[in-house]
Amino acid sequence: MTPLHLGLAILANAVWGYAYVAAKLGVEAYPPIFFTALRWLIITLLLARFLSWPRGHFRVLVLISLTMGALHYAMLYTGFYLSGDVASVAIVSQLSVPFATLLGVAFMGERIGWRRAAAIAVAFAGVGVIGFDPDVFSHLAGVVLVGVSAAMFACGSALINRAKALSTWSIQAWMGALSGPQLLLFSLVLEDGQWEALVHPTVSGVWALSYAIVGTSIVGLGIWYFLLQRYPVSLVSPIGLLSPIFGVLAGVVFMGDGLSTELLLGGGLTLGGVGYIMLRAAQRGGAVRAASAAAAKEQA
Repeated sequence: MTPLHLGLAILANAVWGYAYVAAKLGVEAYPPIFFTALRWLIITLLLARFLSWPRGHFRVLVLISLTMGALHYAMLYTGFYLSGDVASVAIVSQLSVPFATLLGVAFMGERIGWRRAAAIAVAFAGVGVIGFDPDVFSHLAGVVLVGVSAAMFACGSALINRAKALSTWSIQAWMGALSGPQLLLFSLVLEDGQWEALVHPTVSGVWALSYAIVGTSIVGLGIWYFLLQRYPVSLVSPIGLLSPIFGVLAGVVFMGDGLSTELLLGGGLTLGGVGYIMLRAAQRGGAVRAASAAAAKEQA
């Protein structure tokens, strides 16, 4: 990888890392599910030209929009709202990688050796260690929701393989068009205060929404897809592990998060396990899942 492209990869991960802070600010200014509904509805408008009829793929797109879209984002952003810090969310959200591997074993007949099985166990054990952090434990419901949202993202990642004939931007546009209304319905049923947040926006809220749309989805993903078109997934995807590291640092610098022993040890175990799984998946031909896992940085 050239120095310029390596710099772009680091930039993309820095953008995604700070996106965790933006998400936290966003759910403090808007009802959390409403915030992500707005995000996806606006993204749909920006990508409207990619909404040509997906012949033969509409059913799978509906399933993707429900799992990777509505359920994933509803739980992720509610988890952000309930959590006491950014760092734990940044780390726990990476569980989409071991969840995707387990789904491959359970439903696609894939086999994993003892090393990857151990890496999966280490990744989940790391989250268990994080749970012993007193601050995290006091907001455990938020962490659990983020973990379940990672499982939903993994389900959607597996389904994307059935829509590989569609372009990335077409999938994004349809996910927004289908997920946005679902999220809006969830918000109307489960939340209140949407109208007040919309007509009396705060500067931080508008900035967070703009960052989620432009920074996370357009700049971050644009750079990542550019790199994936030029380099092997096995080279690009491990660099994606910089994203939660940047997220932890951003939480410390901008949100005043503390770095406890439990968070450092658990985060190291989780990211180490995730990194090994991603590398082995790419080396063994699991390029689709590895790329999808790398794209998990778009979650925030």
